[in-house]
This record gives sequence, C-alpha cells and structure tokens, in this order.
Amino acid sequence: MAFIPRSLRGLALAASVIAAPAAFAQLPATTPRPTLPDRITPPVPIAGPRLVLAAPFADTIYAVNVSVDIEANGKADVNTLQLSGSAGDFNRQAVITWLKATTFRPAKRNGVPERATFRMSAEALKQADDPGSSAAAPR
Repeated sequence: MAFIPRSLRGLALAASVIAAPAAFAQLPATTPRPTLPDRITPPVPIAGPRLVLAAPFADTIYAVNVSVDIEANGKADVNTLQLSGSAGDFNRQAVITWLKATTFRPAKRNGVPERATFRMSAEALKQADDPGSSAAAPR
C-alpha cells in the first residue's frame, strides 16, 4: 500500500466530491421539456333571465338543442345560432331573446378568454289545460 499524505488524500476527496455532481448535472441543452396540455373551460351562463320554452302540443315532451358561439366578452353571437330537436324552430324567438339578455362567462384556454361554442339541451312539456280531456281521462 502506497503511503499518501493525509492532506493530499483530503484534497483528492474534496475534488472528487465537487467534480462528481457537476459531471452528472450536465444535460444537453436540447432536452425537450414536457409540454402541458391546454387547459380549456367552456362558456357558462352566469347572469340573465331564465329560459322558458314552449311546446306546440300538450302531453308530449319536446327537445330543444342549442348551439351558439360565445364571444370572448361573454356575449352570444346570435348569427351563429343553430337549433335542433322536435321544438327547436318553435322556440327560436324565445332562445334568441334569452341569449341577448344573458351574460356568459367566456371559454378560457389556459386562463385567456376566447370565442367558443356553447351547447345546451333542454326539454319542453305542455300540460293539457282541461283535466277532463281524453288525454287525462282514466279508462
């Protein structure tokens, strides 16, 4: 066994402790960082009147499907309104009136407001007015 002075051994140990982490910590500058997916929240109605739908005939459930673009400022673009369902066209004016009076929290992508499509489905039911009608009469 070779004799190495204590001070030289201590110096060699200190140099290895300092140099080792630096060698492992060097990563290539081109290492890609993981990308985070976009965080998207849809538009949501926050203030305005309640939407009241009508049904053309009694004792039948009608569907109304609404699709409309909401601007980044929270207002609906009624020019993009699309209605479907069995009572969609029957309720067009009621939906337009509701959209014009409603404020939306706009969609956000990573916290930044942006234009997006608002979709909603609802049902309408008109009850028979006359309790003695044939639809309500027991058999």
